[in-house]
Amino acid sequence: MDVPHRAVRCPLLIGRDDLLELADRRLDDVIAGRGQFLLVAGEAGIGKSRFLDAIDQQARERGFVSAWGLVAPQDSDVPAASILDLARTMLRQPPFADLGRELLALRDATVEAEHLRRRQLVMDVVDGILTTVKRPTLLGFDDLQWADDLSLELIAELARRSRDRQLLLCGGYRTDEAPTGTSLRDWRSRLLTQRIAEEVRLTPLSRTDTALVTTLILDTGLPAPRGVVEAVYERTDGIPLHIEELLGALDDDARANGLAIREATVPDTIEDAVLARLSHRSPEAQAVARAGAIIGRCFVPEVLAGIMDVAPETIDAPLQELIDNFILEAPGARALVDFRHQLLRDAIYRSVPVADRRRFHARAGEFGAQLEGQSEIHSSLHYERAGLGRRAFETALAGARDAARLSAHREAFELYRRAVDNMPKDLGPGERGTILEAYGVEAEAIEENAIAEQAATDAAAAFRAAGEPVLAIGALTALCSPMARNGRPLSERVALVADLQAELETLPPGADTDRVRADLAIYAAIAYTDARDFPAARAALATTLALGQRLGDDDYISLADWKSGRADFAEGDVKGGLERVGDAALSAERAGHESTGVSAFRDASTMAMSAMEYAEATRWISAGLRYADSIEQSHCAHVMSA
Repeated sequence: MDVPHRAVRCPLLIGRDDLLELADRRLDDVIAGRGQFLLVAGEAGIGKSRFLDAIDQQARERGFVSAWGLVAPQDSDVPAASILDLARTMLRQPPFADLGRELLALRDATVEAEHLRRRQLVMDVVDGILTTVKRPTLLGFDDLQWADDLSLELIAELARRSRDRQLLLCGGYRTDEAPTGTSLRDWRSRLLTQRIAEEVRLTPLSRTDTALVTTLILDTGLPAPRGVVEAVYERTDGIPLHIEELLGALDDDARANGLAIREATVPDTIEDAVLARLSHRSPEAQAVARAGAIIGRCFVPEVLAGIMDVAPETIDAPLQELIDNFILEAPGARALVDFRHQLLRDAIYRSVPVADRRRFHARAGEFGAQLEGQSEIHSSLHYERAGLGRRAFETALAGARDAARLSAHREAFELYRRAVDNMPKDLGPGERGTILEAYGVEAEAIEENAIAEQAATDAAAAFRAAGEPVLAIGALTALCSPMARNGRPLSERVALVADLQAELETLPPGADTDRVRADLAIYAAIAYTDARDFPAARAALATTLALGQRLGDDDYISLADWKSGRADFAEGDVKGGLERVGDAALSAERAGHESTGVSAFRDASTMAMSAMEYAEATRWISAGLRYADSIEQSHCAHVMSA
């Protein structure tokens, strides 16, 4: 090993005194029973996690108990990932252990339940947390730019209902990974507008603060030379992590000589700096760092040794070397090892040779449940990156179905896409059609309309190849919504429905045939109503109602009520039509019929607005947006927001 470098971590939090004073005032508010939610924002490397750690330290010194939920990039497809990590943290802390077990059990029970109630899960989780808060408490969630939509919903509901509790919520996110239109950006906007949360933005350090950080890291007993400070400031723009990594790339001789520091060739990028610093470590430490980067999140040393296929004791010294040199964080209360920053993990990951990368990904997928917070969703990613298509398909499909049951449509869409991308060539056409049809449903829910159309068409072709013409027609009914959203001519929509109905009439009767006939009747009624052909629309709705009663399916009955109310409104019965549509929305929500419920809320909102019934419009928009958020359905949410 080379002679160890000096520390590359600044020992003090520089340039944040005013924000720490704000945090202290919020701790006062919480102690007085006024719950607070503090969001900390800034670009990667700006010091968000360190600032949140400082708040946590302040809180503990004042008698708070605290727990944190942390996520990594591959957690973005895991429903409730932030809450699940919070629960795992709680298991290791006696004041929270029972709550941690309760939260994990609640999530598992919801996924396994015959009738899913996502909103009930949200309320149960929040109730469980608030019941446990008996003293000043801090709950933190970092890296929210990778949080899934269910996690964001849970955190928002907790913030809304903790305003009179001794609870401080803290959250951190990267501004450079939260562009306009993302779930996080919309979520943040609502919380700030409603004054449920306040946000502080960390900015780069000034030239003066950069000089102080440089002086503390060099630790020569003298102020850093002006030339060094100027070079560091120009290359880092005052971003704390970049300052530390760039200085960490210099050897001890250069640090000890002002002229050498001034003339040293400093790496131009953070990635170059990280790799330059890692190159000074022992070969064993470098190997451990690369294998750890493949895992993608915090890990237990014994599991890392298993992935590397070495004895656990052989990696003890390399791990300590990486900790001593601030590449890894020392295990804390969770007894887990993690990289000091995601940027370090990313840089090291990209340096791993492709063959080694695939081998380690395959091992990480195989270790499954032994990895902290591991799920089928994580395994599917590891298998895909390892080039193991069938195993990636199997694990992604299982994860997609669980996500869909939780109404986590964005996450389910991404997982179905992974399953489709890795679908085995020998998969039967019937199973292929089922998967493609489900993929299209999730695509439609998040307005990926072109993908929804293609998936429906491909599913129909697969069902026809399997000798299932009724299922093929059922898959093609899914084309009706994207066609309407894309403004396709009414004549095309009516013709599509008529063609599918004509083909269906040639097929044997049965429950599946009745369901497809009912779906087609609904889409026919929508098209006829848009065309203001109300007699044809009401005839189609009567068909849906009769089939719903025959099948014992109350969703079809709600659909017929909703669309009949819309027709009533269009024909002039404004009050009665609006009331009928609103009642259908509430009834569908209670019954768990998501698509019917959110669409009926949307229609009630737009109908009330067009009739200038502004009080009613406010009521239905508010209720509809809440419901659309709770089931991650973006199309109707966008209409109601507009």
